[in-house]
Amino acid sequence: MKNKVTIFVENIKIDKDFINFLLFSRYGFVLSVQDIGGFVNMSGIGKEKTENEQKFIESTDGGYTNLLFEDADYKNNSSYGFEKQKERLDILSKELKFEYFLFPNNQNDGNIETLLENCLHPSKKDITVCLENFYSCVESKGLNAKRPKDYHKYWNVIQPYLQKDGKLDFSDTTIWWIGGNRYLQPLIDFLDRFFKP
Repeated sequence: MKNKVTIFVENIKIDKDFINFLLFSRYGFVLSVQDIGGFVNMSGIGKEKTENEQKFIESTDGGYTNLLFEDADYKNNSSYGFEKQKERLDILSKELKFEYFLFPNNQNDGNIETLLENCLHPSKKDITVCLENFYSCVESKGLNAKRPKDYHKYWNVIQPYLQKDGKLDFSDTTIWWIGGNRYLQPLIDFLDRFFKP
């Protein structure tokens, strides 16, 4: 089965590495992952096919199952949030023949950083206290700390644990809380449908 699946992601840097970390830790292999640069790079039904859409078509024609991983994002405008993204992908997936999973859990608004924060081992979450202390200290001096939005906040919490030799490394199993993590279970269930022996 692993040789007959093509994985497409919105963010090649983060999504690819975390998906392959899960594939390796759960099934013992990694796969080549293709970056589509987000849903906005797809033209939609009835329009001339984009390069990204051609990738889906070629994969299907080659007998592969297509899996797409994207952020649900937040309802800060009418184009995003789980319900809107699901509605768009339900339509597009029929034409381009793919199954999809919307981070963080295929049910709620959010992104992969939301998922990663909830997968961070409890012993590593103390860095959030450090960040909060920093912002509080700056604000106590009468300065604007410019607290980051959730996306950046999660990334600031996670990234220090992932940096190895200037690159992102998801392979350290002491960082992640995988087994028995209910927040991660929807993604595990989705992957099991295609990769469980």
